[in-house]
Amino acid sequence: MVLVSVDGLIGMRLYSVILASFLFLSPTFVSAQNDDGSFAYAYQAYMRAADNDDATAMARHAGEAFERAQEVLEADDIQLGYLAANYAEALVLDGKSSRAEPVFEDCIAILKDYFPQTVPDVTYCWDGLGWTYVNRSDPDEAKEAFESALTVAAMLPDDAELRKYRADTHLVAANIYMPPGLYYFRERLGELSLERTRYHAQQAVLLLPEFYGDGTLELAEAWMLLGHGMPQDERAEAAAAYGNAWRLYRELEGDDARATVAAYARFRGAANDVFRDEDAPDDEDPEYQCEYIQPDGTIITACIKKRTEPRFPSNVRDLDGIVVIELMYDVDENGTVQNQRVIFSNQDKFIPACQTAMRTWRYENPVNEEGEPVSIRDLTVTYKFQVVS
Repeated sequence: MVLVSVDGLIGMRLYSVILASFLFLSPTFVSAQNDDGSFAYAYQAYMRAADNDDATAMARHAGEAFERAQEVLEADDIQLGYLAANYAEALVLDGKSSRAEPVFEDCIAILKDYFPQTVPDVTYCWDGLGWTYVNRSDPDEAKEAFESALTVAAMLPDDAELRKYRADTHLVAANIYMPPGLYYFRERLGELSLERTRYHAQQAVLLLPEFYGDGTLELAEAWMLLGHGMPQDERAEAAAAYGNAWRLYRELEGDDARATVAAYARFRGAANDVFRDEDAPDDEDPEYQCEYIQPDGTIITACIKKRTEPRFPSNVRDLDGIVVIELMYDVDENGTVQNQRVIFSNQDKFIPACQTAMRTWRYENPVNEEGEPVSIRDLTVTYKFQVVS
């Protein structure tokens, strides 16, 4: 997953300058040379810490400025909103994003009443809030925050900085709707989640090339997510998206990289769905399960004769949840499993057990439509283990 860092958000590093200009022009701001308990002095101390790149001092003084301002300003004063944004930024830069969450909320609550002047600031605060939710693993809240950030950002004049922000944020949002591993449980997702994955991935595909080029991992990831978001009745479109992802990953990371293998597996699966006749037998038909479509479109027949299930690894401790392992493999002319490749794993300790079991599998000798002995390429198998510590 490729993510933008929180200090790459719109205007984040400009906040000190923008806020300083606003405050120094404000009639309630009086420059203080000594600590007189005013928010002006605390803010000046924050500025000095920012000049020295001292994140801890920045967070301390920004917090003092915000808290002191709360004592003397009206609760809906625009200055208080700007100070909240500044304090939240400083907390994030100091590695205290969990403490930034309520401060981002204050920023939004105050500054949203000053549109259109504060549209960039509210966009920034919604985005920062989204990242705090990501950091505490709350995808539902993160989705809402990033959706709100993009909605508010749409009010801004179109320019390169905004388009780059949108490109990055659409990619982040698509990842949140379809994080790694959730593909294997797509049947549990509602249509809305798939639709939002698809929408954000489509926008990322359109916007990313302007800033990252046509051959980047960011774009490959966006194409992959677009394939994941396609409904079952649009397999040709899914195959096209996965095919684009596969070509990019292969070029950038090589044929053997896990991302390349995964994209190829998804491409082959979607392409096979398109290739099969609409009146093909039910997938549960045993004879149908013995037919395999090869990359060149030929059909090979070989029923599996022996399938051993993997043993639960003995070296696994303190795990809870579902472990997913997906492997790609070939079958030689003698019906033996060869060339195992990992497509996906959320717990690599389970991979050797799966591979060991598969080495004992035996297929009937594969034959093509003319009855000639052949090998089979690029089959896949997915294992799911329920783990309870």
